[in-house]
Amino acid sequence: MTSAGTKPSMPPPVAKKVRHEMEMFGDVRIDDYYWLRDDSRSDPEVLSYLHQENAYTDSVMSGETGTSWIDTFFPEPAFTLLLQEWGDPRKEEYYFYMKSYSPVDNIAARKYPVILVTAGLN
Repeated sequence: MTSAGTKPSMPPPVAKKVRHEMEMFGDVRIDDYYWLRDDSRSDPEVLSYLHQENAYTDSVMSGETGTSWIDTFFPEPAFTLLLQEWGDPRKEEYYFYMKSYSPVDNIAARKYPVILVTAGLN
């Protein structure tokens, strides 16, 4: 990471704002960055912006020593322990193994038992 007093080699990209209104159950939500949603990952404008963000992140995280951000956040001993336990996420088989433990990716509609929870001061 950059030390105090030094600036990144490039300015951060600024995403444009495009007003997008979504209504659900009578409630209107405004998302100025909805244009960044690209489920097919094929919109050239979105991909261009994401490449700019990645380049900026790499420039900020590289610091003066030239180390990558992954080396900054996962020093060798800690990363080695993670690789031993979970496998290398850059390989497809381990990526999906790790993803199977992700609570965000494993949300499903299920029948859960009815539970009554009460609380009090005492």
